[in-house]
Amino acid sequence: MPPGSTARRRRIVSLLAAVTLTSGALAATAAPAQALTTCAPGLLGPAVDHPVGITPNRTITTDLNEDGHADLVVSQGGTSTSLQVLLGTGDGGFQTPATVTVPEYVGSPAVGDFDGDDHVDLVVTNYSDPSFSVLPGNGDGTFRAAVTTSTVETVYSAVSGDFDGDGADDLATTNSSGSVHVLLGDGDGTFQPPVDTGAGAAMSEIVVRDFDSDGRTDLAVTGSFMNVNSVEVLLGDGDGTFQPTAFYPGGTNLWGFVGADFDADGTPDLATLDATTNSAVVLIGEGDGTFRTPVPHAVSSDANGLVAADIDGDGSADLIVRESGVLGAFSVLAAKGDGTFHTPVGFAPGRNNLTWAGTGDFNGDGGADVVLLGDGNGVSVMLTSCTTVPDPTPPAPPAPTAPKPAPKPPVKKPVVKKPVVAPKPKPPVKPKQPKNAPKPKQVEKKIKQVKLKWGKGAS
Repeated sequence: MPPGSTARRRRIVSLLAAVTLTSGALAATAAPAQALTTCAPGLLGPAVDHPVGITPNRTITTDLNEDGHADLVVSQGGTSTSLQVLLGTGDGGFQTPATVTVPEYVGSPAVGDFDGDDHVDLVVTNYSDPSFSVLPGNGDGTFRAAVTTSTVETVYSAVSGDFDGDGADDLATTNSSGSVHVLLGDGDGTFQPPVDTGAGAAMSEIVVRDFDSDGRTDLAVTGSFMNVNSVEVLLGDGDGTFQPTAFYPGGTNLWGFVGADFDADGTPDLATLDATTNSAVVLIGEGDGTFRTPVPHAVSSDANGLVAADIDGDGSADLIVRESGVLGAFSVLAAKGDGTFHTPVGFAPGRNNLTWAGTGDFNGDGGADVVLLGDGNGVSVMLTSCTTVPDPTPPAPPAPTAPKPAPKPPVKKPVVKKPVVAPKPKPPVKPKQPKNAPKPKQVEKKIKQVKLKWGKGAS
């Protein structure tokens, strides 16, 4: 893994997670820590137009100049060979658009860090030539000269992701043959030869996610499989290859495909727009690479596009359904947080014949705002109405004090009985002698001194 690639990858992911890619792949749910963000999906502000030149046809949202504000990249259809870059001011407005020139007619834009310099780069498919072009970003909203890579087939769309776990962004593309190609990035802005991936045909849209929670990047693709439009899931092995395909029914005439977390369980889900049944078909992910039975949700018969983003700031991605017609309407299906949705709320922004819808948090209030393209030469932005208040969690109670110990009962000293000591025998009392009585020793002495005198003749 290249030096610093882990940090670089983390920063790029955080940049993209802070706003919503217009493919619906990432939803804006960031709110300030220790605060609650409340948004009203029924109170989108009026559409504000921003001129960008002729025939805009797609947008992508990211942070190009690394100031923490969401920026817009607008591609122009027809024979245009340029992109318009609108740097966000953080309050819902934008700086004057800047023109970025590319070598061929612009197809579909995407973003990533392909040269390992920690700046967001642009990649543009070229529908007038079988190739795609990478515009290395300078980190200030400007770009260096495009580097074009030729391909065998015309590239319709491209998405980025790290498919081989080396820290360098790779590409997955849909092509004129209906296949999906994976091009592993070398980390210097160049790519290895494309590898055919998947088993389907007429593949049209790709979602990049980790569907089985193994830390490896997976793919989900819509297309026609055995003459039935469906969803193909390719679980990544982490080395640029993918496990055998699993198929899921997603409808019979698909006009949109997005990945987001609709039930707030932390695992990605999928949704398609089925024009045959006029429904948004939602597939809730189990987190192990499998999905529950698809559930349809009724939408307008004029629906022709689908985006996922957290419009109301509750942590669950909502669905935005673009509708055709002169009224230029769209609907928001607010998620309930359990994989189901509230009744659609309709909006008429005043831009006729909508051709594109995207999202991004352009005023930094924590809710996703809506970007619209249609008739005319501008981009319309409708800001959500969000308020952020401090977390109303009651103050923590004071730390409990240790209870005073119960008074100790008085300790009675054990009474130690002294052993009974027998009285010492008193010495015998000598009889008192008369005052003039001679002491015994003196008497004996006197006795010894007495001489017996015997008379003569005595025997």
